[in-house]
Amino acid sequence: VLNSIAQPNGGFENWSSIFGTQEPDNWQTFNFMAHTSPPNPMSAFKVTGVDKHSGNYALKLKTVFFNNNIFPGHVADTGCAVFTGNIVVSPFSFKYGFPYSGRPEKLEFWYKYTPVGNDTGGVIVCLRRWNGAGNDTIAFKGMDITAAAGYTLFQLNINYNSAELPDSAVIAFAPSKLPTTARQNSTLFIDDVVFTGWAGIDQYDKT
Repeated sequence: VLNSIAQPNGGFENWSSIFGTQEPDNWQTFNFMAHTSPPNPMSAFKVTGVDKHSGNYALKLKTVFFNNNIFPGHVADTGCAVFTGNIVVSPFSFKYGFPYSGRPEKLEFWYKYTPVGNDTGGVIVCLRRWNGAGNDTIAFKGMDITAAAGYTLFQLNINYNSAELPDSAVIAFAPSKLPTTARQNSTLFIDDVVFTGWAGIDQYDKT
């Protein structure tokens, strides 16, 4: 039985310098937008001290306005996100996920969140399996993230619609879930992201 398995770099302890900015290993932020000319503001940051939950570091996400949005079909003018995966520059696309073959019951993480106005954060988990022509969705769940002044445990129960094992997992966070309500400076801190529990093959919606 799987009790707890961490998403690679789920504690945001490992970072690499990319174009002079610190980026969390195994995750893709929207900081690639900061390297345009003229540059956009950064939206993801390596933090420590009171802004971490455990270990040495955590991830801070801040909604910004991309005044020079060179990927308007892929990136909202006002926004911010982080996801497991990376980007393909030419032609531009997002490559989501990391190899994963478990059936976890939950995604757990610690967060604190300060929204601006009526903004709402969001988290998504998607477990997928390649069928030879495309990806089948084995499980999916998204939830809103609401204001929390101090670090708070968040537990997301994953909904299964297949008895198969996945071969990849996508995890994504955003301080502004929807472009229509996104507000600059909504700020989300994330740390200690882990899958927990085990969902048996009978624990899925057969309807």
